[in-house]
Amino acid sequence: MNSEPFYPGDPSAFDDDFIDGTSYIFPVERGRDKNLPNTTSKYTDYYERGDTVTFKVSQIDRNSFDFWETLEFSQQNTGNPFASPIKIKSNVTGTAPAFGVFCGYAPQQKTLIIPR
Repeated sequence: MNSEPFYPGDPSAFDDDFIDGTSYIFPVERGRDKNLPNTTSKYTDYYERGDTVTFKVSQIDRNSFDFWETLEFSQQNTGNPFASPIKIKSNVTGTAPAFGVFCGYAPQQKTLIIPR
């Protein structure tokens, strides 16, 4: 369990409007492989005591954030017949139809061991 790749949480992108550069305490759930259905996960949403965890946060620009936010919102509404349709925002342009994101990340990480 302690040698897994980085998995994003839900949501993986959030706006700093509420935090506005200040410190705060919030619960952190385990990330998961979003390529697998929720029912196939062999782990819970929580870390176990003694786990070594590396938290990674990245700063991105507004256009990149808009892409990730609208993509995740769309994924969460998939299959819901009452959900509002959403257009995923892209920052890729060109003469041919384009969809995606060109994004630079400013990452920081911190490793800690969950107390026993």
